[in-house]
Amino acid sequence: MLPAESYLIELSEEADVDAIHYAREFVRAELSAELRSELEALYHANVSSSTDLDFVAMSQRALKNMALSLLSASPNEQAVLLAKQQFSTATNMTDSHAALSVLVNSGDDPAAHAALNEFYDKWHEDAQVLEQWFSVQSTSANLTDLDGLKKLIALPDFELSNPNKVRSVIGAFCQQNLVNFHNESGDAYALLAEYIIKLDDLNPQIASRLMMPLTRWRKFNTNRQTLMLAQLKRIHSKDNLSKDVREVVEKSLP
Repeated sequence: MLPAESYLIELSEEADVDAIHYAREFVRAELSAELRSELEALYHANVSSSTDLDFVAMSQRALKNMALSLLSASPNEQAVLLAKQQFSTATNMTDSHAALSVLVNSGDDPAAHAALNEFYDKWHEDAQVLEQWFSVQSTSANLTDLDGLKKLIALPDFELSNPNKVRSVIGAFCQQNLVNFHNESGDAYALLAEYIIKLDDLNPQIASRLMMPLTRWRKFNTNRQTLMLAQLKRIHSKDNLSKDVREVVEKSLP
């Protein structure tokens, strides 16, 4: 596995979010193209219908799914076909979710939406699985920009009063879909602040945890710093601000 974008941002003195994202995607694509035959062999060598939860079976699934993820990082019809096949024949949630994630991030939007619809139809009554359905979309840089996030929030299945739904949609977008969250317009910062203010009256603990991406403002360029600080000040100006949120904001402001 390559280091996550969030880790690379932490290593940077001043993080160039776009450069980090595209450089990481370039490296993944190069590895995918150069190691395609090895990755395909690795994938097929670890295909198993076993649903056992012992160490060997779980390790095989993890290795197989990592190979599939890396295979899909470069334009590769075969990887999409493998993901479709795995998704349709999966006998466990690990394989089903892994294949769904590959399809969502493959750049093949029709295949992504078909899989998302099928997954939803099958699992929408299971709250925990539905949270995975939300998060696989909200964390996808390919599929979900800020407008996409707003569409997820507008779905009937999303509930602002449900902390797990908030974490799997808004929290996941802001902490993992970093190239879209840190868009130079600052619109995503404003949206996050808007929901922190709303949640402050519903669940101050969740609201304070959602603050974390904005508190890292010192890591970014002057434009992003200005935009993030403006949203922190907006939150700070809320009437009857909870103790939880106020403490985080005041520690973050210069």
